[in-house]
Amino acid sequence: MEHEEKRPIYPDVTVTALKDSVKFVEIRDDDGKNYYGGDQEWYKEKVAQDGACGTVAAANITAYLAGNDIKYSGLYNYPDFSKTNFLAHMYDLYKYLSPYYIPFKNFPLGIWPMSKFIRGVEKFARSRNVSLKGQGVEKLAVCRSALHNSVNEDSKFSRNNIADFIKNGLIRNSPVAMLIGFNNNLKNIEVQQPNGYSFVQRSFATHWVTVTEIKEDKINDKITVKVSTWGGYSYFDLDDYINGETVYICLVYFN
Repeated sequence: MEHEEKRPIYPDVTVTALKDSVKFVEIRDDDGKNYYGGDQEWYKEKVAQDGACGTVAAANITAYLAGNDIKYSGLYNYPDFSKTNFLAHMYDLYKYLSPYYIPFKNFPLGIWPMSKFIRGVEKFARSRNVSLKGQGVEKLAVCRSALHNSVNEDSKFSRNNIADFIKNGLIRNSPVAMLIGFNNNLKNIEVQQPNGYSFVQRSFATHWVTVTEIKEDKINDKITVKVSTWGGYSYFDLDDYINGETVYICLVYFN
């Protein structure tokens, strides 16, 4: 009987996550309600409420890093993650990373491109005497078909490369900021909060979220990400993120 070469066994489902992806940045208000990261609705200003989701993603990332690595401790200047203190932290970030808007009308245009997000966070870190370097990948597409046709194994924004980029951040215990552009697929997605409350968000278009987990299901050929958004968490298919886009998307993590 000929000797059969043994092949390595790979799990059919793998999850790559932050070390504390269950609690992430666990914020608590005075009534004992918990949140999974911040919420732009906590800002008082209308422009910030409508357009500062990227600032919240940056606040989530810097707070998480500060709480999980002593070399990043200067990124968060408050004793706990109470809602009052975390909102103050969100305003700290807002000084360095705020949305574009139309003057006099206070109409928000969001935070983009990737370079603006990275510069803002790096500048905030320097103000706290902390060294942070942003790692990012971005994709510009003039239409959905152009993006779809460009997504292949050789593209830096292919499905596998995006998954690898997210995993590289999470393996370093660094949350990954994800900008969703004018996406046609990410609609009517449930947002869950740690206290059990949930709601359905009609659209995730033109919105920053913070990736805390990625699950690869080789049996069903599906890749799912868990993201922090609007004070809760959601799950969606990575293919919907890629193939539903019409204009611009990017991902960033810091180390």
